[in-house]
Amino acid sequence: MANEKHLAILRQGVEVWNEWRKNNPNIIPVLTEAELNNLNLSGVNLCWANLRATNLSAANLNHANLTNAILVNANLNVTNLSYANLTNANLSESNLSQAILNNANLSGAVLNGVNFKTSQINQKTLISQKWYLVWQIVNSDKLSDLNLKSLSGIDLSNANFSGLNFNNIDFSGGDFSYANFTDTKLQSANFSGAKLCGINFTTSDLSNADFSGATLWDAVFIQANLTYANLSGAKLAGAKFKRANLRRANLRGIDSSFMTQINYYDNYSERHNKLEFTEADLTDADLTGADIIGANLSKSKLTGTQLIATQAIATNFTNSNFTGAFIQDWNINHQTKLDEVECEFIYLKSHGERYPYNSKNKFASGEFTKLFQKAQETVELIFSDSIDWQAFLTSFQKLQVECRGEELTIQAIENKNNGAFVIRVNVPANANKAEIEKYLKREYELALVALEEKYQAQLQGKDKQIDIYRKQSADLTEIVKLLAGRATYDLRNSQIGGSLINAETVNTDEIGGNIHNNNA
Repeated sequence: MANEKHLAILRQGVEVWNEWRKNNPNIIPVLTEAELNNLNLSGVNLCWANLRATNLSAANLNHANLTNAILVNANLNVTNLSYANLTNANLSESNLSQAILNNANLSGAVLNGVNFKTSQINQKTLISQKWYLVWQIVNSDKLSDLNLKSLSGIDLSNANFSGLNFNNIDFSGGDFSYANFTDTKLQSANFSGAKLCGINFTTSDLSNADFSGATLWDAVFIQANLTYANLSGAKLAGAKFKRANLRRANLRGIDSSFMTQINYYDNYSERHNKLEFTEADLTDADLTGADIIGANLSKSKLTGTQLIATQAIATNFTNSNFTGAFIQDWNINHQTKLDEVECEFIYLKSHGERYPYNSKNKFASGEFTKLFQKAQETVELIFSDSIDWQAFLTSFQKLQVECRGEELTIQAIENKNNGAFVIRVNVPANANKAEIEKYLKREYELALVALEEKYQAQLQGKDKQIDIYRKQSADLTEIVKLLAGRATYDLRNSQIGGSLINAETVNTDEIGGNIHNNNA
């Protein structure tokens, strides 16, 4: 609020005010949120004054001294600022629409988010090249009138372009961080590789726009139209897509993390700045390989959405609709929320293997959630060209030591018809499955090298005998008993052929679980 004493002095007129300023040079006037509209303040001394959110609309500030003044969020609509000195003044988010700035000095002024619409600037107005270009763009009917073929590679950060028409314009590689594009037409606009941190696209039309590889940290897309938009490979930490239309959008490989190094045990919600997709329409969108760790997708539409190898640890899918989604090798954990999910059926792979298999059947209420909750605490490994059990045992025991005594057991081992093995490892609820998989693969390869040297030394490099020795080196049943710590096993031939499966096994192959191909 304004200082009432300061306000009273100003209302006595410019002459009295300027005399008071002259006699009190160390006092900084506080006129915040004051109603000074329509006043004649020509020649007034307001240097260093705090005029935050002050209403100066239609006031006469001709030849006024506003150097270093704070005019953040001030209303300067239709204000006469001709010949005014605004050197180093802070006018962030102020309204300068229809303001007269002829011959004004804006050198060093902070003009972030300023509304320049229909304001007047002449050749003698002192303003930086960047903000002069912003003023030109805002006040031109067409960019072609400015002889600008594109805005590629240009720094126009913090500019206010709300309500303009930028359809088909090239913004690629530019810096538009914290710019205001609310309610703007941006159909087929090209933002590829651009820096767009904190940008505001609320209620804008971005259909068919290209954001591939762009940095969009903390960007706002609330209620924006992003149908068919390309966001592949974009960095989206903290971005907000609440009630946005993302139908058929390409979100392949999006990244929601500021961090690249993650430990075995991790608080994902702290390392990933949460994406906000509440009530967003992601129908038929492609999230293949997308990082949506910690994201909020509650009440979102995921019908027909591609969730192939999607990282969805600690992601909130509460009340979302998964009917017809394509799910394969996605990564979820105990923090992934699947409460009250709607789903009649899904496709387990990108080529369309329906589940439930019978087209007449549908998931019962809560069945989708129950199926995937069973698969959340396992790491699944594929050994495509047979397996050396001694090497695996060595790597597994090292992992148990590395995990500081946390319980790690074998849930199931499946011998596929093609000679490959799938091993499912139960892991603690807070484990980072990707890092555990990576560790096991690396240690397995190291153990193989060590055993190879041993076999060669003992059998003098006879390949055939080495193969026989390997098969005899460990009995599969004994290995399973040792790793899983269980006394009895159900050995049976399942529908997938030749499997050794514990009676408590959940076949996550059949429900789209997280199965990784190590090619070990």
